[in-house]
Amino acid sequence: MSIVWKIIRIIGLYAVSFFVCIIIAAIALDSLPDAIEALFALLAPIAFVWWYEKRRATKISERENLANSPVPLGKEDKQPSEPGAYQPRQNNAELIRAGRTHPVSPALSGG
Repeated sequence: MSIVWKIIRIIGLYAVSFFVCIIIAAIALDSLPDAIEALFALLAPIAFVWWYEKRRATKISERENLANSPVPLGKEDKQPSEPGAYQPRQNNAELIRAGRTHPVSPALSGG
């Protein structure tokens, strides 16, 4: 049944993109010869459907590879999320004190 849905999806994508390309050709490519408009209307949807199906197949294979990988990605570098776990934080008070005791000269500040 999967092949039937794939064929239906490809035909539907081609039909929709064909009508979109016809509208684009009628509006934007009106100054070009009719043969170029026709080639655009026929070949651009084929290129779009080919690109879409290739991208979709790549995404599906990446999902399958991630699902079958022995180590879940992103889990090895997480810090413990226990309530009492040590999590360092930046102390900006020292930076503020340093700025107050050593102000920037007006020539360096640009003002």
